[in-house]
Amino acid sequence: MPFDERVLTPRESMIVASGASPAFITVTAEGGLDVNALDRAMRLLADAHPILRTQIARTDGGRFVLRVIAGRPPLVLHEDGTTFSDVVGTPWRVGERASRLVVLREGRRCTIVLAIHHAVADGRLITALLQRLVEYYDALTRGVPVPVVHRDDLDPPLEEVLRRAGPPRAAPPPQTAPPPEIATLAPQSAPANGPVGFGFRNLPFDRETTARFIAAAKRHGLSVGSLVAGVMAASLRALHESGEPLVLALCLQVDLRGRLTPPIPPEAAMSAVGSVIINLPVPPGASPAEVGVQVDGEMEVAAERALHQARLLAAGRLDLPRTQEISVSISNLGRLAFPSTAGDLRFGTIRSVATMPFMRVPALVSNTTNGSLNLDLIYNRAFLTDELVRRLTREIENRMAAPAATGASSPV
Repeated sequence: MPFDERVLTPRESMIVASGASPAFITVTAEGGLDVNALDRAMRLLADAHPILRTQIARTDGGRFVLRVIAGRPPLVLHEDGTTFSDVVGTPWRVGERASRLVVLREGRRCTIVLAIHHAVADGRLITALLQRLVEYYDALTRGVPVPVVHRDDLDPPLEEVLRRAGPPRAAPPPQTAPPPEIATLAPQSAPANGPVGFGFRNLPFDRETTARFIAAAKRHGLSVGSLVAGVMAASLRALHESGEPLVLALCLQVDLRGRLTPPIPPEAAMSAVGSVIINLPVPPGASPAEVGVQVDGEMEVAAERALHQARLLAAGRLDLPRTQEISVSISNLGRLAFPSTAGDLRFGTIRSVATMPFMRVPALVSNTTNGSLNLDLIYNRAFLTDELVRRLTREIENRMAAPAATGASSPV
């Protein structure tokens, strides 16, 4: 097969066949945007990163392939009130380009959206490319040359990297069998309420609030990601009226890049995310910190379990268990360093969103960029109503605010 084309792995093919959307990373900006300079910056970025010049196509034999094609994704500028939700909701079809660049502009405010299909890219990759795009844009607006080396060869998928690393190592402790009942807002037995369609709730927090939240996590010996997971789990538990402890199943999306030796660089064009489920008993009235402590205690072995499962999958030796119910999907891009300015632009919030038609339960994606925490809540209206998610959002906001409060009254 040519170096500028490869067959998708079974995992990647399954994601495409499921109807999954691209993964979208956005950054808000204020100031005068030079659209032509941004378009030139994208051309340079696509020269250096062939993933931005690919399409996902189906062969006559029915296989999905990723191939480099001529040109690059055009910059699509919307000044007509088109929203980010509109962009995410635009269908993607096999045969189209795998990447998109969209700008939503209203006066001196704009949102820059970079998207690559989730089968072949993850949030870490797209964030790194968006940052590089902004750096190129800044250089061009200042008249500084941007030397790039044109590439056509595609990076190998995660499975190939894992195969080259050798056979799977000793397995981490096995996951305990799931309990017979999982508390979930959308059980697998429940029929759809209507057609698939997605809703989004964005919860940005300023630097001051974020600093107090981080301080609260440190007081309890927790990572920010574990405390965010605690907030989400406690908020979900509050929607269930039972007075008995309920088990919530948290499906954690684990970034595997830094867990390999040597680590996979952020700009390596692949999806390097593993999934693992943590089943947690959560009593009524549990605080985010109490749940966060449980998450933190499980996190390391859960991440090792996700990596081991990825190694088994790459070796063709993964025996998939029966799918269990889950309560929520949680992704954390971690702490990101992003340029605060470029040219006449001043950057603000970074968001990360992706959708999959089979999603039943809410998905929460978090990141902390330049000292500000951002949460995105994604849900499928075929299974969750807007009113239910509004209630969940209020629960999350209340618990996020609690660590930022001062004094002993804080439940966190």
